[in-house]
Amino acid sequence: MMTGGGGTAPAAPAAPAPQNNTAQIENYIKMAKSAADATNNKEAENYANRVLELDPDNAEAWLIKGKAAGWQSSLANIRLGESVECWKKAYANADDENKEEYKVLIQSEFVSIAKALIMKRGELFTDNPTKDNGSSMIGTITQIITWNIDFFGDARFFLYDTDTFFHFIGERLNMTAVGGSNTADKNFGNDRSHRTKYAWERFMDQYDACMTLLELAIGYVNTEAMVDRIVSNYKVLQQAVIDSCSYTYSNGGYVKDYSLTNESKNVRKNRINSVENKGRERKQKFREDKTKKRDAYWAEHKEEKEKLDAEMTELQGKKADLTAKIKAGEEEKESLPSALKSKEIKDATNRLKVQMDNLGLFKGKEKKALQEQIAAKEKELEPIEASLQEERKAVDMKLAPAKEELATVEKRIGEIQAEFEKDR
Repeated sequence: MMTGGGGTAPAAPAAPAPQNNTAQIENYIKMAKSAADATNNKEAENYANRVLELDPDNAEAWLIKGKAAGWQSSLANIRLGESVECWKKAYANADDENKEEYKVLIQSEFVSIAKALIMKRGELFTDNPTKDNGSSMIGTITQIITWNIDFFGDARFFLYDTDTFFHFIGERLNMTAVGGSNTADKNFGNDRSHRTKYAWERFMDQYDACMTLLELAIGYVNTEAMVDRIVSNYKVLQQAVIDSCSYTYSNGGYVKDYSLTNESKNVRKNRINSVENKGRERKQKFREDKTKKRDAYWAEHKEEKEKLDAEMTELQGKKADLTAKIKAGEEEKESLPSALKSKEIKDATNRLKVQMDNLGLFKGKEKKALQEQIAAKEKELEPIEASLQEERKAVDMKLAPAKEELATVEKRIGEIQAEFEKDR
């Protein structure tokens, strides 16, 4: 080691003063937001990148970049996965007081971009319902769900309503399949009596591609009505293929040429049965899940349930008492003296009418006598019926409070039942 003279060592050079880029960053953020608001996503991403060059941990820049990248997606270059990575960094670097707001914004943008991509795939399939386009749509959905699980599977994002998003996917698959089948009908449909073997095979291929989407859709939707609709659509398409054939020209007209073998038809019928079973299983799962959720809810709200149960028991008792009271009143109306007299006269009148109907053609004198008796009975009945109406009104007035109370009780019983059966 070398030593020098007795003088002091020269001082180290001073460190450069930290550069303050705050104003520049704020300006870039402002321009990025402005570009994003104008849906100029490329420019928004560029400004966000400039911010990140100066401040790699800037949460707002990562948020903007994620959104801008996602909305620049095309079917050939889906950038939603890139968005997810940006949003992870945005959330990680956000201040604690902003994390909930970021969560909502990220969830909203993810769903919006994902829906747009799925709809775009659906439009492509509807216009050209090939197996390749169907596979591409399924692939896009699978990738989106992978990102969904990777990102929103995190407990921090438990607020995200995946059931609603998945139901959208199922509905879109169903809609796309129906649209694709309409295109297949237009190009190669059953109404073409001159359809060649080539066209018939294309028809079946495209219908099969549509049915693949329908089979997948059942697993995403979350209402029984939608499951029924999808199963119904599947059965219609599969039956159309079973009944289809090609045609050839012979003896001045078109005649049936190729069709499915009985074995192939049976395979397709078995597929219908399989899809119907899948639909039933799916609906059963809905019911079981709803029951589990309701049971879990009431297990956590025991006191509320006990109060409602007690109220229901009391209401059922009131309902029974009021129903019995009203029934007794209705029976009273039929046992009034005027009611009994009215019935007696009506029965006598009916017997006279039967007698008259049984008289022969040449019994004019006897018929006239019976007609006079019938007229007398009907006249005798008039004041009795008038009196009976007044007496029944009086009974109805006595019963009115009970009927009104019964309606109130039944309404409340219905409300409690609805509360018990509500989806949780």
